[in-house]
Amino acid sequence: MGRLTEEMRRLAEEIAELHASRGKFMQDLRATVLGMRSRFHHAHAEMADAARAARLAFVSGVVESVAALRHEFSADLLGAHQAWSGLSSAPRKKRGDSAHGRARGD
Repeated sequence: MGRLTEEMRRLAEEIAELHASRGKFMQDLRATVLGMRSRFHHAHAEMADAARAARLAFVSGVVESVAALRHEFSADLLGAHQAWSGLSSAPRKKRGDSAHGRARGD
């Protein structure tokens, strides 16, 4: 065999080895990427659950705060209404009554 023939055979073997190596690399790469995607999926699901729990806790706190504020505001309105109506802690006088007894008819 001549030198050219030997070099062509060696080159063909190298190409076959590189092709097999590339195939194994692609299989390993696919497996690695699938594993990474799976871990990303699980991490995302955990983060979503944690974020959902945090949102629910926040909204629950807001609901409680708003309910307390509404109750306080309602009590303030009732107190203001009673003060303007003269219904505060002092008993209300009937119309027609004066400080000296009955105003009319005595």
